[in-house]
Amino acid sequence: MNDFINIHKKADDSFYREYSAAWCRHRVLPLYNQIMTGIVLVLGILLLRFHFTSAGLFVGILLVCLSVLIVVNRFVTVRSSVRLLRDRARTLGTSFAPSRVEIRGKSADREGSLTLTDARGEEKTFPLTAICDHFESRHEFYLVLDGLLIVPLAKDGFEQGTCEQFRVFLSTCRKKPSPRAIIIGIGLTFLAAIAAYFLWNVIVLTAAFGMW
Repeated sequence: MNDFINIHKKADDSFYREYSAAWCRHRVLPLYNQIMTGIVLVLGILLLRFHFTSAGLFVGILLVCLSVLIVVNRFVTVRSSVRLLRDRARTLGTSFAPSRVEIRGKSADREGSLTLTDARGEEKTFPLTAICDHFESRHEFYLVLDGLLIVPLAKDGFEQGTCEQFRVFLSTCRKKPSPRAIIIGIGLTFLAAIAAYFLWNVIVLTAAFGMW
């Protein structure tokens, strides 16, 4: 049985930025959506350059604007989240991250507990079954508990257990798909297919004019 004790440093602006960016990637722009945003942008630029019809021009403008909007929205969302977390910490006089996290139990689908201790020494205990989602960034793991309570664990903060052992533990935890990320991914895929159709028509028409 692998139990874990994680000691977290005090949250600062760099922590807020890393968390906000990781949350945005997890809930809105996972790797697939990032790739599709780039593909849609490239296809839009190609349509602007090689369109034959006004419809192709319109689709190209739409794709470029949408791709830029997604990128800008990502940065705005991260900055707004950092500002919100900073204001919350200043107003409540408490850090976003608990100072100590203790996990007792082999896996999240069996009996076990998650105990959070804040800087004032106050404790809260949850069953491991309360973990409904998880994600990670470069320096942190994040557990999402029922009610959207986020519990960060520093990768260099394990006093008991290791990062690799914790990843094995996370494999037993629920991972909730993000409806927003799924919808955005489907939408980007659909737009990429439309752009590919218009570009294919451009290739066909170019070949036909070439034969003439």
